[in-house]
Amino acid sequence: MMEIRTAVPGDLAEIRILERRCGIRDPYGQLPARMSEHPEQFLLMRVEGRLIGCAEGAPVIPGGDIYGQWHSIRQLMIDPCWQKLGAEGVLIKEVIEQARSRRYEGVYLTCSPERCPFYAEYGFVRTGEAKKEILMRIAWQ
Repeated sequence: MMEIRTAVPGDLAEIRILERRCGIRDPYGQLPARMSEHPEQFLLMRVEGRLIGCAEGAPVIPGGDIYGQWHSIRQLMIDPCWQKLGAEGVLIKEVIEQARSRRYEGVYLTCSPERCPFYAEYGFVRTGEAKKEILMRIAWQ
């Protein structure tokens, strides 16, 4: 059975294990601080109690003028054993739904050019480029 829930500080060790399984590094060691300050910004996906996915979000300041109008997906991790099986899409849909329910205007993310078609399937549109990443967003009225 699949479960998606907001993280609690006690989930940090499992998230670190998932990071390693996904080949993600936290070179500055910022994850523990972000997790302890804002655990509500982390959505965890479990199957039969096992952590298989995590989406970390944050409010953003588009154009630097209004705080918290938009939500950003900072990081999305899916256990390699569960990739390409639909888990990532389920987690993206939940992030979008929660952003809507919290009355954000939309969701921003950055991704590699190869990932653009995947996010476009969920309504994200390309809005620009930053370094080697593509900026995308989905908005609603």
